[in-house]
Amino acid sequence: MKNATNAFKPLNPQTNGANFISRSPRVVRYALGVAALVLALVAAPLQVQAITRGELMARFLDELALTTLSQEPAATLALPVDVPPDHPHAGALARAMKYGFIPSGTTFLPDETVLKREGLLMALHAMGWGFEANLVQQLDSLPDLAGSGDPLLFMAAEIKPRPPEPLLTEGDAPLADEEAALLVQWLGRCRGGVIWNQVFSWEGTDLVVYRQGMGKPGSETGYGQQEPLYIAAVGAHADRISTRIALAREQGVPRLPLSAIVGAYDGVIGAINGGYFSSSGGIIGTLMVDGKNLNMSQAGRSTVGFSEAGQIVFALPGQPFPFDRCTEALQGGPMLIANGRATTDNEGIHRTVLEKRHPRTLVGIDGTRVLWAVIDGRNTMHSTGATMEETRNIARSLGFRTALNLDGGGSTTLWWRGIMVNRPSDGKERPIPYAILMMPHGQTPRPLPSPMVVPAVQAFPTEENSPYREY
Repeated sequence: MKNATNAFKPLNPQTNGANFISRSPRVVRYALGVAALVLALVAAPLQVQAITRGELMARFLDELALTTLSQEPAATLALPVDVPPDHPHAGALARAMKYGFIPSGTTFLPDETVLKREGLLMALHAMGWGFEANLVQQLDSLPDLAGSGDPLLFMAAEIKPRPPEPLLTEGDAPLADEEAALLVQWLGRCRGGVIWNQVFSWEGTDLVVYRQGMGKPGSETGYGQQEPLYIAAVGAHADRISTRIALAREQGVPRLPLSAIVGAYDGVIGAINGGYFSSSGGIIGTLMVDGKNLNMSQAGRSTVGFSEAGQIVFALPGQPFPFDRCTEALQGGPMLIANGRATTDNEGIHRTVLEKRHPRTLVGIDGTRVLWAVIDGRNTMHSTGATMEETRNIARSLGFRTALNLDGGGSTTLWWRGIMVNRPSDGKERPIPYAILMMPHGQTPRPLPSPMVVPAVQAFPTEENSPYREY
């Protein structure tokens, strides 16, 4: 995979040689006979002791102590469609499907020989990293990132701890039994902590993806001290990228999924959800689009705005906002960091939104870029989310000098170059009233010439005892 930051260098494999020393003619004749036998053996096809897919998955469950985690008898659990109940690994495969390691309703080919890349992919699914594995393969479809090798092996080489070197080459080769043992051992080591961090750059934007921790079925905290956490961010260089807002109602409906809003326009590089809205789709707080104020400001909430040249302006509650300097603006809250210092005003956000872990969406600056970030949540295998204080700490670790919280929960979605780079907690994109678009300077959102097919909008119920839907 080209144009991606490579943080680690490959190990240098070492080889060992042997020297034969002859001391007498008798030894020479004996050595010649042995050499002929060796040549005959070398000329014969080598029989590599490979491992089947069913056996490898069973070893993974044993290593992770998941073989008997489920309380249901294995006979009562669903199996992959091509696994008979009397298969020697039926119990393990039924539990693997229950835990999500094998997608339901699919064939598994339990008696097929495992290839190296398949073994790595199965291990990543057992770690709760299936989304990340799929993401790198989607990114590899982009022309400037494709063509330099297997993206799955490239990703694996960047994981820390790094998988054993024999697993990172010849991905289409059968996984030998001794290599399977190395893979199982590596999976066990990852329980103590595992991290993947990658940066992909294009046309004035940097996509940053970060994943840590292994998910554990039935556990809120995963393995050890490192809980599952997934973060994605797009850094937009202010000297090259402008920010625009596109309304769902321009497509004839009050709300649409982020990808549907973006899909109606040409030239968009990145997009993200914005501020809060009600269950009926009504926008909460300031919204300025193309220099026009479309909604009243909400007292006690922070505001962010953008100029046509890509400059960004923040205002805390009570501060006057320079609308005359901006073409786009919206409200969120609370402000987490202002000019390098943590803030303490919760801006009237309900304590359950502040103190419980949720998916989060953020906007901020790091000195040279506008940063748009998401933290996935509500999924114990993929990412547990963050409290507001944890979100502040994550923003600091990402380099935010100023950071404003936006609408999160099921609304949290981030799109880059045609790919959804996070996993919405509802299991699909939630319809939103508008999208924030990242575009090259001097370019305005242009509707595509062909008419757009608008999907049905799903209604979301209002939360109990809440005047509007925040999360």
